[in-house]
Amino acid sequence: MISDLLLVLVPTAAQLPSDAPPLAERAQPRMNLGRYVRGGDYPPGALRRHQQGIVGFDLDVSAEGRVTDCHVTVSSGSEDLDSATCRIMRRRARFDPARDAQGNRVPDRHSSRLEWRLSG
Repeated sequence: MISDLLLVLVPTAAQLPSDAPPLAERAQPRMNLGRYVRGGDYPPGALRRHQQGIVGFDLDVSAEGRVTDCHVTVSSGSEDLDSATCRIMRRRARFDPARDAQGNRVPDRHSSRLEWRLSG
């Protein structure tokens, strides 16, 4: 049985490319990213193998607030959990886009960690 899925946000400022203009507002998730993950999302293979772990990931967010790519930055040790995290975030996560100093919507990068945990 699945107990919970916990999301912990980590700082993102260091993730911007060095040549990127400064942002007036960073991209912000429309809701806690952990809420995009549902109990039935636990990968069956990871469930059978009782795999748990924390996945660190970066999301590339478009100027429209859609996730355009996901990169695992810290593996949970389970390929199933790592790939499920990115698959879910690419499909479901939505953001209020970043804005530059002139108020224009611009792409951004958002970093987070997701803990996959089974109940005992």
